[in-house]
Amino acid sequence: MKKLLKVLICMAFLMACYANFAFASSQLTDKGYVLDKMLIVSRHNIRAPLSGPGSVPYRITPNKWITWSAPAGELSLHGGVAETIMGQYFRKYLEDEGFMPENWQPADGQVRFYANSFQRTIATAQYFSTGMLPIANVRVERTLELNGSDPVFLPDMGFDSKEIQDSENYINYISGTM
Repeated sequence: MKKLLKVLICMAFLMACYANFAFASSQLTDKGYVLDKMLIVSRHNIRAPLSGPGSVPYRITPNKWITWSAPAGELSLHGGVAETIMGQYFRKYLEDEGFMPENWQPADGQVRFYANSFQRTIATAQYFSTGMLPIANVRVERTLELNGSDPVFLPDMGFDSKEIQDSENYINYISGTM
């Protein structure tokens, strides 16, 4: 019964996505819009907890934790499948809008996938690129060794400056009224 319910929920989700594609079809290109550049900023998909078996969180509860398909902190199998579907969603949208031909293979340097240097972020970008450009085999770029934290993904928001801390927006942000 649980499997049937999951299948029905997935089918409803897919039908809703299809309805959105059908509605969006050519609304932008018919108005003369041309896609010049696109930037997608995303967080990694579903990952295993950062704490693994034998860690304090595992030891302090009498309950059994689920067994993940990936080691601690890495992208799970379910996360990879979900990210591939996300890439397919973007591909279908861009194809339906006329911004990208079916089975498009970009020229070298025309498309870039840039990820932080953790397994979960590199794998997320790879799965997304596989869904979006399944026959292009685009390489995922990164600048650091594995598990190095790229400063591009940890921007200094400047919240430590006296000017920002004294501003009304910062006070509202900290107090939760923003």
